[in-house]
Order: sequence, then structure tokens, then C-alpha cells
Amino acid sequence: MAFDQLTFMLFPPRWVQSSAEVRSMRYLFGGFVRAVTAVPNPDADAPPVGLDDLCGWLEAHGFAAYHREPTVAVYKNGRFLLGDDPRQEIEVIAHAVGCEVSSVRCRFLLAPDAPARLVRWEQFVHQVCETFSLRIGVLDDEDVGPEAFVELVRAQDNWRYFAAEYGWPSSPDE
Repeated sequence: MAFDQLTFMLFPPRWVQSSAEVRSMRYLFGGFVRAVTAVPNPDADAPPVGLDDLCGWLEAHGFAAYHREPTVAVYKNGRFLLGDDPRQEIEVIAHAVGCEVSSVRCRFLLAPDAPARLVRWEQFVHQVCETFSLRIGVLDDEDVGPEAFVELVRAQDNWRYFAAEYGWPSSPDE
């Protein structure tokens, strides 16, 4: 994960998060990196989320396909110039088993104006979660709905570092 982005994993009802500590890799702020993957949810009684359905939805919402194959699709939205470096504001990477989405990784670019973009990110997360019944993975076998997104953003070390660097308010009311 790049330092100037936030990453969230979203999971359809038929899949849950599983992670393992990678002892050879450490976060900048301490602690070991955890490798996250999706495993089938044996208790799920829900229809599968089709990869083609998710990709069609992303395209209808202004995302461009950057890579597509049967088990992974990469979409990007919001071209943004950070210095001389062209970047994408939001990147979505959907992983599939067969034609069924098993996880959706969302990356959001941190830039000096990120607090103003947070509203757009929150709207996107709400829309995609509501459309496909996705949940945000927090810990193994623990997920939350999109209503927790802003709180999760503000709790990430990368956000807090940039907030201190750029003098962003620590809460939305400031």
C-alpha cells in the first residue's frame, strides 16, 4: 500500500475477510502488515455478486476499466494531478472466484484537498455497498456497513499523518 492512499476491503455477503500477519513487512507507523484475503462465508444465504454486474455498475458511474480478466478487474476514476504526477482519485480492484465477486479493494488518494473529497468517497462507498450488499472488512469475521466509512477513514494512520501535515480538522465539525 502506498503511503498517500487509504485502502478498504469490501466483501459481498457470501464472503468474509481472513488475514495473516506478514512478519517480514512493517507499517511505517509500526506493527506488522496483515495480508488480507476473502474466504467463503459458510453461513451466507445470499445470491452471488457477479463480476460483470459490478463492472457494469462501475462503468455506469464514470469508472474506466484499466485491466480486466476473468478473476480480477481494475477500475479507476477521477484523474488528479499531484505535482507533476497524474494519479487516480479512486481505484477499485474487484477479485472474483469463477464469475462471483469475492472482494473489492478500494483505494482513495490522499492529497492536500482530501477532506473536500471525503464526501464524494463516502457517497461512492454508500452507493456500491447498498447496490451489492457489500460490507467493509474491519477484522477477520468482522465487518461494518458504509455508515462507518468516515470514522474508519479518520482512524487510519495515513489520514491522521496527512491531517497533521496539512492542518485538516480532526472532526467534521471543526
